Amino acid sequence: MTERPEIPHRRHRLTLDLEADTLDELWHEMHAIADRLDREQREHAEITSGGYASGYHLRLQTDPAVTGDLYHASLAEWSKKDRAARRGEEATP
Repeated sequence: MTERPEIPHRRHRLTLDLEADTLDELWHEMHAIADRLDREQREHAEITSGGYASGYHLRLQTDPAVTGDLYHASLAEWSKKDRAARRGEEATP
């Protein structure tokens, strides 16, 4: 089986692993994260926070080399390769 290609990413990428005991705590933590990121306006961050009822690990990355056009071209190429990988064959140029 052919290995599936890595999905392309946009300029800014946020990875969040958020857990909570209740949905109310989850929504509260999401709002708190959004407020914090809005206040700090950083391009790179790695934050771990844990409390009694919720906790998270967040990673914010920025790659200035990625433009909208580059992302869309990469996505089109990825799509071709991914379809081929799911069929178990090599992508044709």
